[in-house]
Amino acid sequence: MKTRTIISVLLAAVIVAGLGVWGAAWWQERRHFEVTDNAYVRGSITMIASRISGYVTKVPPPTHTHVNPGDVLAVFETEPLEAIVAERRASVEVAEAAMAAAQAEVEAANAAGTAVAGHRATTEARKVAKQGEVRSAEARAASLEAERDHAAMDAERAETLYDARSISRSGLDDARTRLVRADHDLRAARADVAQLRSGLLVLDAEIAELDAEASERDANLSRADAGYQSAVAALESAKAKLEAAELDLASTEIRAPIEGFIANQTVEPGFYIEEGWPMMAVVPLHSVWITANFKETQLERLRVGQEVKIEVDAFPDHPMTGKILSFAPASAASFSLLPPQNASGNFVKVVQRVPVKIRFETPQELTNRIVPGMSVVVAVDTRTAPQGAALAERTP
Repeated sequence: MKTRTIISVLLAAVIVAGLGVWGAAWWQERRHFEVTDNAYVRGSITMIASRISGYVTKVPPPTHTHVNPGDVLAVFETEPLEAIVAERRASVEVAEAAMAAAQAEVEAANAAGTAVAGHRATTEARKVAKQGEVRSAEARAASLEAERDHAAMDAERAETLYDARSISRSGLDDARTRLVRADHDLRAARADVAQLRSGLLVLDAEIAELDAEASERDANLSRADAGYQSAVAALESAKAKLEAAELDLASTEIRAPIEGFIANQTVEPGFYIEEGWPMMAVVPLHSVWITANFKETQLERLRVGQEVKIEVDAFPDHPMTGKILSFAPASAASFSLLPPQNASGNFVKVVQRVPVKIRFETPQELTNRIVPGMSVVVAVDTRTAPQGAALAERTP
């Protein structure tokens, strides 16, 4: 009996010692970890919505199906949009014809204006030449007038000399003949000047008429140019409407923007879908992360880059590791619909939680099985803090 008691005591002592050693080892190890079970798998879920309204005719991939970028997710009926495209294309053709006609009017107005300008330049040159002729004729008339005055003086002197019997009758007649000839030449020169001045007035009138015609041509050109600009604007508007209609027609096929799995599918063939109505989601399971909501009292030793031990509730036999990627710039409560307001003197202090983003590598055997929304438990090894890392560090 005594021996049995001694053995029991020794066994109990060994067990207690073993538990003590194990507890000490566990404490030495676990005291360096910050643990939370308020953590979940997250992912960039892409919502698929329609940019047009219409009836759905096909939904090729069933829900939960894997799709690649460019795969058709849904097809709308095309007949109404094809009719609109045909109508818009006809409008473009009409606008092109109108623009061509307007351009022809502009070219015709330009040609007419050029012809008027050329005619005016020619007439202006003729006027300059005529002005030169007028000046020459006026100079000749002035010279002949001086000769006539000189001949008149000679004739008057000849009359005096003849009366004084100083010259013969023939000398008087010669003087009178020279006066008559000089007077005739002067009248002819003055007639030439008058004729040339009359021609100059005709040219002035012709230039004035050409200026009026040029003003009319300019007005016609302005109207034609305005019509052309209006036709160009109408054509651009018609083309824009055609492009919008073609874009709507191309949008009758909704394609996957990314690789992932179809989820939350709410559309079936025959449904009428309004513009912007969510139809399904594409979940990229190859790009997921963990958001762990740590208490603010746990953040003192946390740093970007620290190693994290991860256990997914759905797969407890597949432990994983990851690293802290970034810290949220505000607590989770700050983004709630009604953020807490503790401005009053009476309030209950609640420990806040700050989201921490954790990156991890999915094991090969769990590919496409870890999905957004799953619960996880994370334990951050604070002994792995990078040198110089800080709580507010961010990743690019």
